[in-house]
Amino acid sequence: EGVRRTNAYVEAMAPWTLNKQGRKEEVAAVLYHAAEALRILAVLLSPVLAATAPKIWEQLGLGPLSAPRLGLCTTWDGLPLGTRVQKAQPLFPRIEDVEKDA
Repeated sequence: EGVRRTNAYVEAMAPWTLNKQGRKEEVAAVLYHAAEALRILAVLLSPVLAATAPKIWEQLGLGPLSAPRLGLCTTWDGLPLGTRVQKAQPLFPRIEDVEKDA
């Protein structure tokens, strides 16, 4: 549900449109809030996505997530301002519908 709500937030705020309008501060705020949500979700999902959660953490520019602890996600604004996210491959590549393409 947290991932779904974060995605809905990004879709509703449309940072790509804000960027075209020159609203850079709003773009930065939307992207920060999305990244912060992902930081918290990485910790909360680590028991069920043991291989993926550390990748999310690293892509957020936070280094290795060696021992996820709930204390890492008890407050908002845990992602330091100015942290640069890392460019990476999608964690969950889109699965194409083979029957649809045939």
